Amino acid sequence: MLDGNWMEDLTRPGTGGAVGWAEIIVGHDLGFLGPEAVLAWIGGQHLAGEACQALLACGEEGGNFDRLLRLACIEAIGHPIRIGHRAWMGAQDRWRKALILRALGTERTVRGLARTLEDIYEGAGCPEDMLPLWCLRDGRRSVDFHALGRFLGAPGAGLSAA
Repeated sequence: MLDGNWMEDLTRPGTGGAVGWAEIIVGHDLGFLGPEAVLAWIGGQHLAGEACQALLACGEEGGNFDRLLRLACIEAIGHPIRIGHRAWMGAQDRWRKALILRALGTERTVRGLARTLEDIYEGAGCPEDMLPLWCLRDGRRSVDFHALGRFLGAPGAGLSAA
């Protein structure tokens, strides 16, 4: 499940608008965005700062990629994006929502969706607010669609097992 075009998922309607530094840092930290995707995004921003240019020059193979990425972020927005920081948590939520919306569009069975939700829980961080999203029914993994609707900010949105 955790594969694919992350930038496309992240910019899908309903996931929060333009991609910013927080989404790039979190996506890289969680392993969704490799250096190639990060560099493509930075190149598309037309950033002229010294740290951004150093990162672009370093490329994927440079051993300083993570350090230069953080320096470029600080240069561009004036502060780092760190785990536990409000911006980091907001971007993490955005990634989780994008992944869930993708799963809702691709998974064909409730059991498959439940398994994918568990993968998202493990891959995109495990805040407790995701625990109610799946359950056991008749000894099998299942999805609580009401809880899923609330999690996505759409209570009563008609999510169902159909």
